[in-house]
Amino acid sequence: MEKNIVFTESDLKNLIYSKGAVYAGFTTLLGHADMDFSMVGAYIALLSTNFRQEARMICDSMIYVDFSSNPRYMAELLVLRLAVSLGTW
Repeated sequence: MEKNIVFTESDLKNLIYSKGAVYAGFTTLLGHADMDFSMVGAYIALLSTNFRQEARMICDSMIYVDFSSNPRYMAELLVLRLAVSLGTW
């Protein structure tokens, strides 16, 4: 028996908000570490032994960052929610 899967506008907005929350988290963490987000950098890291070793060193020195009290994260999330509500994202 086939069943249809239905996505409402509200479902899609929630999905976009979730994706935006992850993006805001990444940009907050990278800003906290004084780093920039770049897909090119991610590819280079995958291909370079030196960059992978550096990534391992960074992983070994990780710290906890609380998003709920982080103003940068909240600002990123607010901008995303505004963009979604205006239909610009």
